[in-house]
Amino acid sequence: LGPVAVLVALTIASELFDIRLFSQSRVSVTVAAIVAAGTISGLQGASIVALTAAAVDYAAHRKPVYKAVFNAAALVLSGAVYVGVFEYFPVGNDGTEWRQLIFPALAGVLANFVVNSALVGVVISLDKGSSVADVFQRNFMPLLPFYTVLGVLAAIVASAYESDGVAAMIIALAPVVMMAPTFLALAVIP
Repeated sequence: LGPVAVLVALTIASELFDIRLFSQSRVSVTVAAIVAAGTISGLQGASIVALTAAAVDYAAHRKPVYKAVFNAAALVLSGAVYVGVFEYFPVGNDGTEWRQLIFPALAGVLANFVVNSALVGVVISLDKGSSVADVFQRNFMPLLPFYTVLGVLAAIVASAYESDGVAAMIIALAPVVMMAPTFLALAVIP
């Protein structure tokens, strides 16, 4: 079982048990799997996990096809941005020491956050007639600390995999799994 397969399994579980934090969106820890796959396997890994997330989300939650296609595109694009920023740094995908990976992973995950939030935020603002800034402030800014943690975890997961294989990677993913109850505690009842 390879690292991308493990991240696909995490993605499936994450999407099946995602949480409705805001009236216009659902939140899962799938971004952790996408950026970890991007850190380990580059664009191919990030795309596989992102497309899996969109497919499972579509299957689990009734929504129009155009929304599912948009979500798939937004996840793949923001995953590609993560990979592009991450690989811009000299360490790229060749590093095994998490301290070498942390800055590129943080820069990449913040770029991922900006792209994904901007894409989804524009759509929500158009749908609701709100300003993009208001939607971003209300729906996305509270998630920035989680994205920062996910960047650190992506570096740790990649380092664990490169150093000790899939079993170590699974152990390193435990904090990601434990973030789901944190999201649930923040959930807003619509």
